Amino acid sequence: MNPTAFLPTPMTEKDHRKRLLKIWFFGFLGLFAIIGSLNLWKLFRLMRDGVPTSLIIRAVDSDRRQTLHYSYVVDQVSYEGEDAGIGAGEGAGAEVQVKVGDRLQGYALLSDPSVSCIGEPGPQLRHEAGLAFLVALLVPGLVTLRASRRYKKWLKKQSGGEIRGA
Repeated sequence: MNPTAFLPTPMTEKDHRKRLLKIWFFGFLGLFAIIGSLNLWKLFRLMRDGVPTSLIIRAVDSDRRQTLHYSYVVDQVSYEGEDAGIGAGEGAGAEVQVKVGDRLQGYALLSDPSVSCIGEPGPQLRHEAGLAFLVALLVPGLVTLRASRRYKKWLKKQSGGEIRGA
């Protein structure tokens, strides 16, 4: 039996690049969908349909990235929420000192008042979408590049060629 019978058939450099581009593209879409499902949809809904409301800070959790616990009223019903800090709208990473009892501007959905955020949702959405896009762009690219190099080394080793830099 031929020892190389189980090796994949050689592909042209153009075919290899097409395959890598497909892997990267679907990795990008999948990762962006996962990251986007975390917070982007909520912020988009708040930007589109949210109404301004006054929030009262109830607690500041310094163990969890300065998570702020707050309460607010929509249609004369009290709700509670939490948000990981303030300020994507005021510039990413803006340091704002808040204490229990402070009143802040926030947004809530009338159709689902349990959905809320501190500050304007539009700038927060742009900030988080940019970060999600950047991560989804870079991570699959780096993983694909690394896998491609390892695959080429493996093929070279299987065909009896010398591996440089290993």
